[in-house]
Amino acid sequence: MNTLQTHSNTNHKFITKILISLAALCFVVMGSLTVAQEKPKIESIKEAKKRLLIVADSIDWSSVKQEQIEEVLKNAQKELTTITNEKQLLEVSVMSKSLRANLGSSLDNQSSNLKSSISESKDNQSTDIEIKSEDSELTILREKKEKKEIEIASLQRALKLLEKDSDLKEKALELSQLRQNQLYFGGGAILLFLSLISFNLYRGNNRKKKLNDLLAEEKERTEIERDKSESLLLNILPKPVADELKTKGKASVKYYEMASVIFTDFKGFTTFAEKMTPVELVEELEKCFTGFDEIMARHRLEKIKTIGDAYMGVGGVPEANKDNPINVVLAGLDIQRFMENKKAKHQAEGGDYWDLRLGINSGELIAGVIGKSKFAYDVWGDTVNTASRMESSGEIAKVNISGNTYELVKDFFECTYRGRVNAKNKGEMDMYFVDRIKPELSEQGQGRVPNEDFSELMKQKGLKA
Repeated sequence: MNTLQTHSNTNHKFITKILISLAALCFVVMGSLTVAQEKPKIESIKEAKKRLLIVADSIDWSSVKQEQIEEVLKNAQKELTTITNEKQLLEVSVMSKSLRANLGSSLDNQSSNLKSSISESKDNQSTDIEIKSEDSELTILREKKEKKEIEIASLQRALKLLEKDSDLKEKALELSQLRQNQLYFGGGAILLFLSLISFNLYRGNNRKKKLNDLLAEEKERTEIERDKSESLLLNILPKPVADELKTKGKASVKYYEMASVIFTDFKGFTTFAEKMTPVELVEELEKCFTGFDEIMARHRLEKIKTIGDAYMGVGGVPEANKDNPINVVLAGLDIQRFMENKKAKHQAEGGDYWDLRLGINSGELIAGVIGKSKFAYDVWGDTVNTASRMESSGEIAKVNISGNTYELVKDFFECTYRGRVNAKNKGEMDMYFVDRIKPELSEQGQGRVPNEDFSELMKQKGLKA
């Protein structure tokens, strides 16, 4: 489920990137087309401006305002008019004096009066000087006129340049505004795309989240139910057997060379049962058996079953080990102390309580699950039957063990030999009462709790402490 969700999220991200890229591409293409349309106009204006700059490069007009140029042009045109008028007047004067000088020269040839000729000659010389002076002035006026005409042409070109530059600025402003509008439009389009995509993704993710929440809740419920089933199964079967049953659909029956079986039974149970309601009886049995279960778990033993007021457990199965006789005896001593404490409590309250017989035997057996329904882990063999006889042949508040078990635990516990006791359907058998842990192997020498020396001795014998 997580893989599918991750794949789906990846697809959504990929689609989002494609849409954003397409929107951005459309925006760029639209902008490029518009710029391409306006570019020839702008280039033509720039070219015109360049030509005008080449022509009017004698004056820096970029820092001069158009009004100032127009004023200078107006004054220059007035000056040109004045110069032109002066030039025309001077040309008329020069022409007049030239004609007069030529006429005087003709008359001089026809005159017979010498005195008059000398006087006229002096007048002609004076006129020539005046003409030459006026010609010089006329030349100067011509030069002034040419310069002024050049200045006026330059001013006119500057005005055209400013007009073209103004047009260029207007076009640039229009283009900038167009680009800005396109930017707004493109940005709006992208935002719209993103909004739509985000909305769809949000809606899709919201649906997925709800679906995932439902799946998570269902998964959690399934896991809770599975854990309950697992716990229930482990309450019925040992974990290795349960795992084998789940994996293979069946659990094989196994042979164990060394195991230890413990049986307990309440003395006077029927008499007490008559004085109690069924509910009270079951509740009290539950308290006892729950205490037994805790003791068995503490010593790594396996509870097999309860039958009425009888309780049965085993050590060394389903995981074989060599220290099971010691663990079962330790559990037997703890169970008897547990019952002593309960009895003392009831007696302190003015009541009475059950007494318990307990028997243990060690040897080979078969363990496993048989049948097709209502699976139950059980053990079979003569070792089991003998353990039952140890219980029935025992005494209250005592831990009765067989000779087989005694040989396996005698280095750790103080035991009392009972002799050969007749057991039902078994004949006479060696039996022992386990009194306590040997003092030197117990805490504070009380014979109740194993100490470090107890553990060290187990290691020396190759047993798990």
